[in-house]
Amino acid sequence: MLGFIKRIAFSKLRNAIIRLLCYAEAAFRTEIKRRQLAEAAEKRQMEASSRGIKNIYSVEQKKKKQEEIEKRMAASGPGGEGGLRWQVG
Repeated sequence: MLGFIKRIAFSKLRNAIIRLLCYAEAAFRTEIKRRQLAEAAEKRQMEASSRGIKNIYSVEQKKKKQEEIEKRMAASGPGGEGGLRWQVG
């Protein structure tokens, strides 16, 4: 009878240890996943911040063109259209 009780106690102890190890492994995997997601987010943020204006000349030309269009529209004044204007750009 005592041997039977020892086997049951050992079995319960073994099962408890297995559950504990499974929980620890799951927590470890979760931590790894969290760290990977954080690193990926940081990498995306660095890539986004390193992107700049690649063609400054093109941006300046677009800005000048937009200013010219706005000057022409301001010079023409509000017409019979109720002051509504199309916006280009």
